[in-house]
Amino acid sequence: KQQTVKVVSLAKTPKSNKASWNNGLFKMAASIALLITAFYAGRYFKTQEANAQIAQIEQEQSELKQTTMMSLLENQSASKRIQAVSYIDEIKSPNDAVVRAIADRMLHDENTNVRLAAVEALTRFNASKLVKMAFVEALGMEKDPSVQIAIIQNLVKLQEKDALEPMKKLLEQEDTQPFVKDEINQVLSEII
Repeated sequence: KQQTVKVVSLAKTPKSNKASWNNGLFKMAASIALLITAFYAGRYFKTQEANAQIAQIEQEQSELKQTTMMSLLENQSASKRIQAVSYIDEIKSPNDAVVRAIADRMLHDENTNVRLAAVEALTRFNASKLVKMAFVEALGMEKDPSVQIAIIQNLVKLQEKDALEPMKKLLEQEDTQPFVKDEINQVLSEII
C-alpha cells in the first residue's frame, strides 16, 4: 500500500474552485437584486398608500369646507355670507348643491355686496349650464347697477344668446341707469 502512488488531479481542483466561486458570486448578486427589488416595491406601495390617504384627507377637507360654506350662507350677517361665498375659491370641484346655493344668494340676497360676491364667485363656473341660467335669470331680476354690469360682462364672455332678451328689456325700462344702458349698447353686438 505504501508503494502505490496516489494520483491527484490538479486540473479538477481549480475548476471546482472556480465553479464554486462563480456560484457564490451569482448567489450574492441574486441576493442583492432581490434586496433592491424588495426595497423599491415596499417604497412604491408605501407611496401609493400615502397618496391614497392624502386624497382621502383632501376629500374630507373639501366636504367640510362645503358644509361650512352652506351653513354660513344662511347666517344673518352679510359679512359671514360674503365669507361663505368666498369659500368656493378654496373648493376644487364644488358639487351642484353648492353652486345652486351661491346662485340663490346671487338671485335673492338682500345685500348688494353679497350678490356681487356671488356673481364673482360664479364666474369660475361659467361652463356650467346652471350658472348660465342663473346669470340670465339674475339679469332679469337685478335692480342694482353694479351687479347688473357684472352680470352683463359675464354673459358677454359666455356669448350667452339667452341673455339678449333680458338685455333688451333693460334697455326699454325707464328706471335702468344710463351707464347700464350704455354698457348694454356696447356689448349687445358682441353677443349677436
